[in-house]
Amino acid sequence: MSETVKVWVKPKPGRVVNMPGTKEELPPTGKLVIFTSYWERRKRDDDIEIVPAPKAPSRQRKEGTA
Repeated sequence: MSETVKVWVKPKPGRVVNMPGTKEELPPTGKLVIFTSYWERRKRDDDIEIVPAPKAPSRQRKEGTA
């Protein structure tokens, strides 16, 4: 049984990388993907980089609420 590994990938500067299946471009800010052989090849070809996932914006409380 294989383990599903998800990673945040983004294209290297000057590279255009298509998402498998949809053929849409990988956004410059990156995207969370299942690390398949497709992404392994893109990494080996130096088309992408694996980066830490961006932090979600913190939610601010309204004044006077607990």
